[in-house]
Amino acid sequence: GYNTGSGYGQPDPATEAEIMRQSMVSAVGEKVKRRLREYNAMAGGELERLMQTKAKLVAGDQTLTNMLQRLDQENLQVQESIQLLTAKNTELEDAIRVMEGQQEVNPDEAVVATAPLFRQLFELVAEENALEDAVYHLGKALNNAAIDLPTYLKHVRMASRKEFLKRATIQKARMKAGLDAHHHANYKDQAQRRY
Repeated sequence: GYNTGSGYGQPDPATEAEIMRQSMVSAVGEKVKRRLREYNAMAGGELERLMQTKAKLVAGDQTLTNMLQRLDQENLQVQESIQLLTAKNTELEDAIRVMEGQQEVNPDEAVVATAPLFRQLFELVAEENALEDAVYHLGKALNNAAIDLPTYLKHVRMASRKEFLKRATIQKARMKAGLDAHHHANYKDQAQRRY
């Protein structure tokens, strides 16, 4: 308001001071509110980051707990394996002591067939395997250029002929012994497919 008394049209200093004060209070209030909003926004973002960090820490804690449980289980398994290996090692040492006290065994006498037919069958299979090994090593020698093709073919032809005769004799011997004649052939086919 304006004072209607002296100094018509001049603002009242008390009123002017009040307006100034209210204006300053309003400006300060707005500034405080703005700063409070900024602080709340910043604090909210910081709180969200802290919550994310907490979630990561909780997940990491669970991962570490799981890893420690797995390590405990693996440690237990290792301890059990060590005990088993120690027991087996003791068994082996005992067996070695017993074997050292015995006389030496001739490898050729180690496998003894109970009947002449089985002995013949054993020898035939051993000879057939030796022929297969020879053909295999001839192939390696040819690949390494240690022998030429005519030499390779000559020796493979001879070995294959002998191998064929051995297989035929093995089948006859197996039939005579009452064994499955095809079992040996099937076993051979499977063994060759593996190589």
